[in-house]
Amino acid sequence: MLTTTGWLFLLVGLVGLGFLRYKVLPPWQRRRVSASWPMAKATVGSGAVVEERGSGEGGGVAFRTEILFSYSVLGTAYPGEYSEVFGIREEAEHLLRSLKQGPLFVRYNPAAPGDYFMDPYRDVREA
Repeated sequence: MLTTTGWLFLLVGLVGLGFLRYKVLPPWQRRRVSASWPMAKATVGSGAVVEERGSGEGGGVAFRTEILFSYSVLGTAYPGEYSEVFGIREEAEHLLRSLKQGPLFVRYNPAAPGDYFMDPYRDVREA
């Protein structure tokens, strides 16, 4: 039989494993899990397209769209960030313009509103 301390360690361990399991989910699985979360309107704070060069002799060029945004849940503001890599600068710039024009939505975990997932292709209008 477990003592009180044993039960406490077991409980903390299970909560920790659950947290780690969720945090290390691959993006496609986070996308699936977040589909049932509520949505909040987000506001872009800043954004840019950054050129990235690969290292080595055959290193290519990629263009990363990066934005910082904020959203609020029950009057509390939360920061967020989103980035995506493209092979063509024009595609990266097009996404940046689209995100800045809005509307922009983010899905947040109702149990922990600072935990969010943004998919600008799926979440284009309020649910």
